[in-house]
Amino acid sequence: MPDDYATYVEARYQGEVFGEAFFGAMADACEDPENTRKLRALEQLERETKERLHPEVVALGLPDAPDAERLAQAEAIGPQMG
Repeated sequence: MPDDYATYVEARYQGEVFGEAFFGAMADACEDPENTRKLRALEQLERETKERLHPEVVALGLPDAPDAERLAQAEAIGPQMG
């Protein structure tokens, strides 16, 4: 069970890393100020959730560096969606 839990926590953490980058890239590309504000709020939510998960990631000895492949994916598709 602990391995399942660690896998779950790592996936959630990396999901928040992805979301923060994705919404940030969308906001950077967005031209509508109101939509940009909303996207920045979503980016902040992802960042704060990531920060709350971080102590558990460290406690479990999991890598806390962003998954480079997923981060690149978020940064590539975010502007297309923005």
